[in-house]
Amino acid sequence: MMDYKEIIQRDVLRNYPDRKIDASSAIENFEKYREMGGAYFSTEKTIIVLKYIGDSTVEFHAMNGGNGLDLTQAVNSMLEKLSVNYEKVVTYYDNPRISELSKYGLYAITVKKIDEGMDRTYEMTIDLTKKV
Repeated sequence: MMDYKEIIQRDVLRNYPDRKIDASSAIENFEKYREMGGAYFSTEKTIIVLKYIGDSTVEFHAMNGGNGLDLTQAVNSMLEKLSVNYEKVVTYYDNPRISELSKYGLYAITVKKIDEGMDRTYEMTIDLTKKV
C-alpha cells in the first residue's frame, strides 16, 4: 500500500513531467486540505479529493499512483458510496486518456471538451441516477 505522499508524487511525475508542478507543493496542499477537514476518498493507490456543490452534486479530482485499472476501480468505488446521497458527480481534467476510461464506469457518463488549454480541458459528468 502506498502512502499519500507516494501517490501524489507518482501522479505529478506521470501527468505533469514538462510542467512546473512540484510534487512537494501538491503534498503540502493535500495535507492542509486534510487538516481543514476536507473530504476525500482513498484506496491503496488513489486519492480522490471531493468538493460538495449544492445538495446533489460533488466535484472530484483524483491523484493516482497506480495504473488506469486502479483509477477506474477507485472512482467506481467512490461513485457507489456517493450514489446513496448525490445525483451528479463532475470532474475536470486535461489528460485525454481519462476519457477512454469512462467506458468502464458504472453510471451514465458524458464527456465534453471545454477548451484547448492545458488545464481543465475536459469535463466529465456522471449521472448517479442512471446505472449502466
